[in-house]
Amino acid sequence: MSANYDTALGTVVICTALDMEYLAVREHLTGPLDEREERGTLYEIGAFSTDRGRWTIALTQTGAGGLPAGVQVERAIALFHPQIVLFVGVAGGRKDVARGDVVIADHIYDYESGKDTATDYLPRIKTAAPSYRLVERARKVARDGAWHHRIQAITPETAPKAVVKPIAAGGKVVADQDAATERFLQQHCGDAAALEMEGHGFLHGAYVNSAVEALVVRGISDLLSGKTGTADKQWQPAASRHAAAFAFELLARHSAAVPPGSDPGQAKEAYEAARKLEMSLDSTVEDLVEIEQLYRKAAVAGHAGAMARVGLIVEGRLRARLRGKVPGEPSAADVETAMHWYAKSAERGSAFGALYLGRLYEERLAKPAEALKWYEKAAADGNEIARSRLDGLQRRLALGLGALAGRAPFDPDLSERKPMPTNTDHERWINQEWGGSEHRAIAFCLGDLAEACGGTHGEWGTLPENEGVAVLGHFSILMPTRIHLPAVACEYYDHIGEGNLRTFAAELLANRHSADRAKEFAPVWWRQRTENRVSTEEFVYTVELALQDYDSLAALLDSLIENTRAEPAPDAEHREILLGLRMISRRLAGPRERAVPAASGDGKWDFTLVLTPEYMRILVGHAAAYSLGQAEQEAPAGFREFWQRVHDALEAANVTPFR
Repeated sequence: MSANYDTALGTVVICTALDMEYLAVREHLTGPLDEREERGTLYEIGAFSTDRGRWTIALTQTGAGGLPAGVQVERAIALFHPQIVLFVGVAGGRKDVARGDVVIADHIYDYESGKDTATDYLPRIKTAAPSYRLVERARKVARDGAWHHRIQAITPETAPKAVVKPIAAGGKVVADQDAATERFLQQHCGDAAALEMEGHGFLHGAYVNSAVEALVVRGISDLLSGKTGTADKQWQPAASRHAAAFAFELLARHSAAVPPGSDPGQAKEAYEAARKLEMSLDSTVEDLVEIEQLYRKAAVAGHAGAMARVGLIVEGRLRARLRGKVPGEPSAADVETAMHWYAKSAERGSAFGALYLGRLYEERLAKPAEALKWYEKAAADGNEIARSRLDGLQRRLALGLGALAGRAPFDPDLSERKPMPTNTDHERWINQEWGGSEHRAIAFCLGDLAEACGGTHGEWGTLPENEGVAVLGHFSILMPTRIHLPAVACEYYDHIGEGNLRTFAAELLANRHSADRAKEFAPVWWRQRTENRVSTEEFVYTVELALQDYDSLAALLDSLIENTRAEPAPDAEHREILLGLRMISRRLAGPRERAVPAASGDGKWDFTLVLTPEYMRILVGHAAAYSLGQAEQEAPAGFREFWQRVHDALEAANVTPFR
């Protein structure tokens, strides 16, 4: 059978206590090794390749003692979501073993548990068990004896043996066979082959994560008698290498557990049933139990989409949606569990799993670097929500802005908290432009203003609710019409300045901006309004162009806008034209996706542009100027001909009212 080194077998976390143990494990990893820090703990991440595939290995050093071992393995499981966790290191030999031998624990005694009374000490020995599958695999590897070839550095003269036997763990270093602790062990843990400190805590930390397989592998570095510093210098490194060799041979022969009932057909059926129930208009929070059971059934069977939905349930988002409520703050345990499911979903190729994992890192854990990584993965798979979040977060970081404000959505009736102006002009604006619905005016103004200010995942998203209400209230003083609203919002944000939104909002709350100066924030709009040049209708212009010409038009407009925005417009008329070009450029994106082949043929397509007559005149005027060479004296070959084609197409466009 041919080797398949590129097949991903899963993730393994390996913990060690001592430096030499760590180095012995690291010798088996192939690089480059990546370093990762999580809450102060350092991990090195590498790979271990076998003829069946490749394990990803996360290596960390816990230090001595059962408590830190338990804490660190639990933390590593939450971070890496491994299939297997191993503790690899040295131990003191107690019974039926020699220096250099390897002991794999089939269970570990915590010999220090007990009750100390006034008259006696009553031991209460606790036992922790490793994973059955790993123990069985270890028995086979030990029985075959074919693991010695993995011993790094010096091959021992006498081949060490490997045995699967109990180990005793506690905080004491037992240095003599006549020590009181050894007499206690003879009485209560007589079959323990080795002594160490970390194994019981490590297995307990793994035990609370039932889906993870765990095992402890120890090389014998000393015995109860004859312990010396010189012997330690020789045998501790050797024992570390022997334990590491056995552990990696075990991984070479082992495979991650296959979840029970992992029938793809059944998984898909359970997922589709859950999805149908979730999306039903009649579904309520009472249906959540059945929905969760179905999603979990599909998730356990390996369905990536179901794993992402289970994460949403654990995080509380699905329950909140069914209740029509804002999601509350999940507990730390729920966040870790949700992260586990999102990561599994993302690992299996789900863009939604990657999106939700990125959102968790950004909004719950305040780790933008991790969030960017997962947003980018989801966006690369075509998820537009992830693309929006990626762009917004990147822009906020570039501007030095903070995280999105942890706020509830705006209440539709904002008038109770910060009323909009109620003068006659305002009331006329509400009645004529928005059909008398102030809620509708708020919704439309909020949508366009938020988009102009970077979007809900960009700078606008950094505003707490009270600041957002203040900015929205100030913006409403301008009373934009529905047709002019996007342009007014862009003008308004331009005046505030990118990166200054929160400062401006704070100034509004401190009453540093009077209402009568609001017009200064949108001079083009205010000029149009004063001169009674407000557009009242839009038209659909069906323009026939080659795809290449249309794409060139969009690119050239973008370039023109960028070049002219770098310098202030010389007068009001130029400012108005530049703003119009920006709005036209925004309108060009949609028609590209909706284009259909033109009836005339010749490789041309029909593009439907929804524009005001004023915007259309600006576009036609620019095309005419460029086609005549009035705007570009040193144009490249074909430049004027291109603009002539565009001008002719615009002039010949079919025009219908936009309803």
